Amino acid sequence: MLFIWETEQSLFSDLEEGPGASEEDRLDTLIDALHAPFEEKKKELKKQMAETFVPVMRHVKTLHQRIDERVDVPFGKGLKIFNSGCKTLEAATLAEYQEMVETYETTRANIANLLEQLKAEYAHRDNLWVNLEAQINELVDPAIAEIQDTPAQVERTIAKLEKYHQNMDKDGKDTTILSEKRLKELISKLG
Repeated sequence: MLFIWETEQSLFSDLEEGPGASEEDRLDTLIDALHAPFEEKKKELKKQMAETFVPVMRHVKTLHQRIDERVDVPFGKGLKIFNSGCKTLEAATLAEYQEMVETYETTRANIANLLEQLKAEYAHRDNLWVNLEAQINELVDPAIAEIQDTPAQVERTIAKLEKYHQNMDKDGKDTTILSEKRLKELISKLG
């Protein structure tokens, strides 16, 4: 606050009035002083708005008239039908996509299940193979042992026949008939 204290009296009078009263007066004066510029600014803004909005409104009105005059109604209906068709196609495509996703998930679960079954079948096959090999070994091992023993049995049989033949020769008997009979007996025993 500016005080002009030319005399002591003016200083006392300013101090007696107090800062509140003079502040209010000053604000009132300031408001009154600003009222005129604000009114002027208000008029200026209204004029600016009118200058801006009026051409825009005229342009919009002109466009509406042009739309009414130039728009092809069948073309608009065609666009509407096309838009509807596109939306239907989009819905169908989305439904197909959802169905494909569900089918994919189902197939994926089925494949996982089939792989587990396949692993179980492989394990079962391996177990059957081991059992088959064991059974084959049980049958084949005695046959192999017998086949391996066959040359020794034949040698023993030959040795017996030779011994028998020698004994027959010593006794002077007909060795050919007896030996044939004896051979048949021995062969039947072997078989």
